[in-house]
Amino acid sequence: MNPSDVLKRAGVLLYPRECASCGADLEWDNGDYLCSACRGEVEEIAPPLCRVCGLPVPGDARVEVLCRDCRGTRRPFRRARSVLYYRGAVQAWVKAFKYRPALWLGPALSRTLANGFRRFYEAGSVDVVVPVPLFRRREKERGFNQARVLAAALARDLKVPVAARALVRRRDTATQALLPRSSRPGNVRGAFAVRRSRAVRGRRVLLIDDVMTTGATLSECAGVLAAAGAAQVDVLTLARAV
Repeated sequence: MNPSDVLKRAGVLLYPRECASCGADLEWDNGDYLCSACRGEVEEIAPPLCRVCGLPVPGDARVEVLCRDCRGTRRPFRRARSVLYYRGAVQAWVKAFKYRPALWLGPALSRTLANGFRRFYEAGSVDVVVPVPLFRRREKERGFNQARVLAAALARDLKVPVAARALVRRRDTATQALLPRSSRPGNVRGAFAVRRSRAVRGRRVLLIDDVMTTGATLSECAGVLAAAGAAQVDVLTLARAV
């Protein structure tokens, strides 16, 4: 048996041959673990967007606009962008990574995030990458922090450091997705702190998470990073629930 055949058989044993979304059979070397039907459901977020929070809005893509929330709220980040719509196959893809946990999906999701960075941000615009932290008990139960996996891969791609422990979650919080929109800012208020201010002081920070919904968690994190002396905070998430 030649070496390539050995590698193929090893791949079949180590990685599932099913779609991460619908469970359909796949070839062993499918790079994103999505079948062609589910891959067709993957939808990139594109302009027109709110120039601050990145929310897709109706209108002319050539004109910068502010969404209603950003007109009425001063955001602690310069801008936030998300790569994909969080629905259908993308939702199943991300949930499989986080909760199964299907760690073999990490490279595909990381590539998607890196491609999104290149669509929305300029090369050389980031000094350090910081992931949104999990509460220590939750991270221990899950075995990893999905935002840290994505942040580390993106930092390698950008050739900048990742400050994996710069931010800490000081207390556990209720799951944001299970709360009404009006309760989410209060749920995370005071929940985060900067433990290593030297890692972010005077630097342009890119804050990373897997999914953005109302932006309450990311706003809270960006606020404490700015208060710790970050020169600029931008946000990038893999997906956005809208």
